[in-house]
Amino acid sequence: MRPSFYWEEPIEIEVNRTSEHLVKLYKPNRKPAALASGDVVRFKLALTPDGDAVLDIDSVGALDGGSICTIVSLGTDDTAPAQIKVRFAQADTLRIVTPTADGGLGLKAGEYFGEVGVVDHADDDAFKRAGYGPVLLKPAPGGDVGLT
Repeated sequence: MRPSFYWEEPIEIEVNRTSEHLVKLYKPNRKPAALASGDVVRFKLALTPDGDAVLDIDSVGALDGGSICTIVSLGTDDTAPAQIKVRFAQADTLRIVTPTADGGLGLKAGEYFGEVGVVDHADDDAFKRAGYGPVLLKPAPGGDVGLT
């Protein structure tokens, strides 16, 4: 059985669109994890579980394109999980590129690996995972998506 902090349903993001997703935080023992005031949370998106992040979003400040993590509720340890909202901004999803077999850069759409966690200031700013699972980047029409 997979631990409860593994989300089985993929988080779906459309390239060239802005979307927000609510994520609940759990400990490795499957019990709800709480945050303390002032904690920093991060969401990392990579091609594989051991790959480099193609998006690294935190709660300290928005990325240039506007992606950010926002703490919605601090939760209560072992009772109610902390909740964060992850905003994947349109401009940042457009910056995601994946290497192709010939060394070029290819299509952004496909399955990625996501993880969310807390930066532990008491442990040399170690990243403590509180959830992980598949993230599906879906294609969307390009061009100007604003008003014409």
